[in-house]
Amino acid sequence: MAFGPQPVFTGEGGETTDPSVTTYADIAEAKSASGSDQDLCYIVDVKSFYEYVASGSAYTANDTTVLTTGDAGNTRWVGVAGQYNYNEVPSSETVYDAVSEAKAASGDDNDFCWVVATETWYRYEESGSAYTANDTTVLTTGDAGNTRWVGVAGQYVAGGLTVDGSATVDTLAVDSSTVFGGGVARPLATKAANYELTESDHTIAVDTTLGDVTITVPTAVGISADFSWRIFKMSPDTNKVTVSLAVPAQGNGIRSSYTLVELSDSVVVTCLAATDYYWFDTELLRTFVDVATAEATTGTDNDLCYVIATETLYRYEASGSAYTDDNTFVLSTGDGGNTRWLGVAGRYILGSASFNSELLLSATTGSTPSSGIVSLRAEASGVSPNRTESLIAEFSDGTQFTLASVVV
Repeated sequence: MAFGPQPVFTGEGGETTDPSVTTYADIAEAKSASGSDQDLCYIVDVKSFYEYVASGSAYTANDTTVLTTGDAGNTRWVGVAGQYNYNEVPSSETVYDAVSEAKAASGDDNDFCWVVATETWYRYEESGSAYTANDTTVLTTGDAGNTRWVGVAGQYVAGGLTVDGSATVDTLAVDSSTVFGGGVARPLATKAANYELTESDHTIAVDTTLGDVTITVPTAVGISADFSWRIFKMSPDTNKVTVSLAVPAQGNGIRSSYTLVELSDSVVVTCLAATDYYWFDTELLRTFVDVATAEATTGTDNDLCYVIATETLYRYEASGSAYTDDNTFVLSTGDGGNTRWLGVAGRYILGSASFNSELLLSATTGSTPSSGIVSLRAEASGVSPNRTESLIAEFSDGTQFTLASVVV
C-alpha cells in the first residue's frame, strides 16, 4: 500500500520539521486519539511514525505496527517509519521459492529469509541444536551442523505465538484456560491394513472392507504425558478392528486389547505417562444386531453389550465354564474357551429375580399357597426342538408352581 507523505525527522528523539505531525507519549494515548485520512502521528516510547487510515479493515490491530484509533470502526494507525514499520522487511532478507532452496543456503546469526512455498519468515540460528528440523517450522541450512532456519512469522512458527488467522506450531503450551471461537481441527488418517500408532496420529479411521485390521498401540515408555488416540471402524462390513497393546502388561491388568465390530464402533486409548499404563475408554455401549455378531466379539471381564434380536443386555464372563451356551440366556464369545456373554437385563436374564415387595398369586391347580412368592427362577430341560423353558415361582411355605412353560 502506498502511504501518504513521509515525515522528515532529525535527531535521536524523532524531532520533525513537519508541524502537522502530532506527538503522543505512548501507544495508549495514540489509540484514544481521533484523526483524518493520512494524518501522521509520532509515538515517543516506541520511536515510530504512524499514518491514519480511515478504511483500515485490511489491517489487524496488534499494538505494534497497527493500532486502533479513538474513532473506532475500521480506522487504524499504521506504522510507516521507525521501530514499528508495517511494510518493513529485514535488511538481510532473501526470498526462496522452495524449502529446498532455503535448506541449501548459508547465513549468519539473525539473518532472515522468506520461503514462498511455506509462506513463512525464517530467522537464522547458529546454535540451533534445540530445534528439530521438520521442513515446516524448522529447516536445516547449507552450513549444516547445528545451524537452523527457525520459523518466526507466517504459516509455520516454531514456539509459542498469538494467532489471528491460521498457523502451525511445533508445541503450543497454555498456562491457563484456552477459549476457541470455532472448531478444533485434529489429524485424521485412514488405515486399511495393520498399523502401529505414533505420536503424530490422533484419530484413526479404519477401513475393514478387505479384511480384519490390527491397530497396535506402541509401548507407553517415552510417550508424552497423557497422550490419547481415538480409533473407529468406518466400513459397514463383518470384519473386525483389533486395537492391541504392543506390551500387554501396560494394560494395567485390566485389558490389553479391544475389538471394534460394528460400523462407527470406537475406542479412545490414553497413556498415563506417570505410570506407563494405558486405559481403554469405549465411547458407547457396544450394540449388536443379532446373537451371531455378539458371539463373534471379544471382550474383557465385566464388559457389557446389548443384542437387539434378544432385547437383552449381556455381561462378559471370563471364567464361564459353569454356563452352557443356549443362544438366549448364555452366549459364547469371540475369545472361545470358557468365556461367555451372560444375560443380566432385558428379555433373557440368567438366574433368579428378587422382589422388593411381596407378590401374591392365586393358583388354579394343586394346593393353594398360604403366603407370597419368595423367588422366581427359570429352568430349562431337553434340547431343541423339544427343549422346555419354564418360569417357576416358589412361595414362602415351600410350595412351587410353574407359572409358564414353552417348548422351543
